[in-house]
Amino acid sequence: MTINAIKSLLVLVTISSLCFVSCKETEIEQPVGNDVLLPYNKVSDLFDNQEPKKQKFTITPTSAQTITGEDGTKITFSANSFVDAQGNLVTGQIDFELQEIYSKGDMIWSERMTVASNGQLLESGGEFFMSATSGGQEVFLNQDYFMEVPISSATSNPSAMDLFTSTESDSTWTPVDSSWVGIDSLNSNYQFYFDSLTWINCDYFVGGANMTNAFSVEPRLSAGVNLTDVTAYVVFNNLNSVASLYYNPTTGTFGTSFQLPIGESVTIVIVGMDASQIYLGTLNTTISAVTSPIQVPMSPVTQTQLQTTINNL
Repeated sequence: MTINAIKSLLVLVTISSLCFVSCKETEIEQPVGNDVLLPYNKVSDLFDNQEPKKQKFTITPTSAQTITGEDGTKITFSANSFVDAQGNLVTGQIDFELQEIYSKGDMIWSERMTVASNGQLLESGGEFFMSATSGGQEVFLNQDYFMEVPISSATSNPSAMDLFTSTESDSTWTPVDSSWVGIDSLNSNYQFYFDSLTWINCDYFVGGANMTNAFSVEPRLSAGVNLTDVTAYVVFNNLNSVASLYYNPTTGTFGTSFQLPIGESVTIVIVGMDASQIYLGTLNTTISAVTSPIQVPMSPVTQTQLQTTINNL
């Protein structure tokens, strides 16, 4: 092989190596419409990866301690607040988890709607999950903790809040009869005491003179698109409230079994998928008692586009 040929070969190898490194370092998101199987079988599986993560704290139970969440939630435990399943005081390290849900987007990701167990719409000042273990075993409270929750400008009526609870298996909310939610002297935080580590929510019932449960929507898809899973929500533009709409397989529409306030400005959000593509439909409208379903056009989107849209609701 000649010297010139060897030089040409070395140049070719160098260029090929640079191209390989460049290609490895640049990750391009799956484009819309590409026939590659999605890593999710259901919309709920996709949402699970987007919901606010549970934050972890370490508590020394023999002394008073305050923990602060990433979004400003403060929880204060008195000394000797934790007991085991037999009622014995826990003295070893407490591993504590907190999940904060303030925004409408996070309510959708977490599938924690603002609807009471009696089917009535709520407006939320914040939803929270709390749990505690010691040595891998669940522990419980033997005295109330004190909680401070930042008041958000997204809430239309902050002075109306009461306390509601829920469970892992039932995402609707039940009012706590003995609860009292106050506001601090600076009008910056809700304040209350409570005695259980569970799902809790600062809420109040949304009512109105004119209500309807006749509201319904229908996803409008391009010919040939057959969704394997689809879900729909009504997001209130002037309330910190989100509600699921329920699918009617007979009509192919989504409706509601509870009362919605007529005249409220809302955004309809419908998310669907087939084996290889995510679809999204959004539409601004007003709650009314019309009997015919509102048509919501659906378009293919990337996961990033879906995340941006829902996070900005």
